[in-house]
Amino acid sequence: FPVTISKQIVKESFGDNYDINKIHDDSLIGSGTIAQVYKVDEYVIKILHPNIKEEVYNAKSNYINIKNSFLFPSNLKVFCEWFFDGLIEQINMEKEYDSCNLIKELITDKTNNNLVNIRETKLKVSFFYKYH
Repeated sequence: FPVTISKQIVKESFGDNYDINKIHDDSLIGSGTIAQVYKVDEYVIKILHPNIKEEVYNAKSNYINIKNSFLFPSNLKVFCEWFFDGLIEQINMEKEYDSCNLIKELITDKTNNNLVNIRETKLKVSFFYKYH
């Protein structure tokens, strides 16, 4: 999605707490199925695609409605359960934040920690860490 949408989502989620003008195409680290990730100054920002939560839950609901149909291949059920569970975990920004904390603990020297936890999560945006 366009960077203007990313800026709008951050603005709606955090108000004027962050300078949205620093979010631009050059700061985009990556884009995937559910979100875009930006590096802005010392922050890493994950922004969910608009309506992704509703789309994932609707898709899983549709899957649940057809999975026991004789037309649905039984050998795909395990994969589909894994797929939807994975998507639901990825759109849970609190869990995403906690996963980043775990990664931080695994990769940083506990005696010389250069990462500051800034725990700010909203429904659609998560700011993970600030380097100092």
